This record gives sequence, structure tokens and C-alpha cells, in this order.
Amino acid sequence: MEIAPVSDRRHKYCGYQNGGKNSNMGGWSFAEPAEPQPFGYRIYKHPESPATGSHWMENPISFNKLKLTNNINDPNNNVVLTSMHKYVPRIWIVRCFDAKNYNELFTHPTALFAFKETEFITVTAYQNENITKLKINNNLFAKGFREMGQSRFK
Repeated sequence: MEIAPVSDRRHKYCGYQNGGKNSNMGGWSFAEPAEPQPFGYRIYKHPESPATGSHWMENPISFNKLKLTNNINDPNNNVVLTSMHKYVPRIWIVRCFDAKNYNELFTHPTALFAFKETEFITVTAYQNENITKLKINNNLFAKGFREMGQSRFK
């Protein structure tokens, strides 16, 4: 899987403003040009990859071990993204019979799949307490915000 930039702009969120007739429902808008992103590819190699096509057809494919970070010095090979930028996950399928190493896969025929419905904007801080609670309760990697396995918000 590759996490690819969708636009060359930084985004900002204009929240709800309660102002009667002319109230603004807000939403995401363009802010400024995107920040330089010097860390190259944003690729996640599935733990079961490489595998045969029959393997992928017979077993569910899950990306629940994929971790995203904004730390450009990440030592764990997590996918590094820039906050307030828009991305889309793209699935690469490589037709290969004899690759000896990971880099050699890029010399083989590929198919690429991306779905507009999966586009997202990265954020590092939430302004809405309900969103913060939702993330803590559902994010496997938010363990540091829970007490004894349960969310502090429950």
C-alpha cells in the first residue's frame, strides 16, 4: 500500500459558526501551498507480502498493523505523513514470479487501485472532544490515553 498525496495544497478546517440566517457550516478548504515532503515514498509492505494471488483471494486482507506518524525521524518504518495535507491509500498489485528482493518488485508489471472514498486529511490535534474520545476508544495505537485498557472518557 502506498499513501499518496492528493493535492499540492495544505488544508485548513473552518468550523461551524452559529450566526443565524447566514451561518457558515464550515468544512475543509485550501490554505496555502503544501509543505515540502522530503521523505520520499509512503509505502507500507503488508506483513504477508509477497504472496501468491491465490493467497490474497482466499484470505481477508487487513491493514490493521499500518501505523501513520508525522515524525520524519521515525525509526520504525511507519508511514510518515504531513499534518493538514490530503492523502489517498493506493493498493499496488505486482505480477511477479521470481523477485529476489523488495526493490526488484518495481521492475515487474503492476496494477494500481485507489478509491476516492478513502481520501483523508491528516491532523495531529482535534478541536472536538467527541472526536478525541472516538479516536482513543477505537485506535489500537492510542493505548497511552487509556487506563487499564479502558478509555478514560467511559
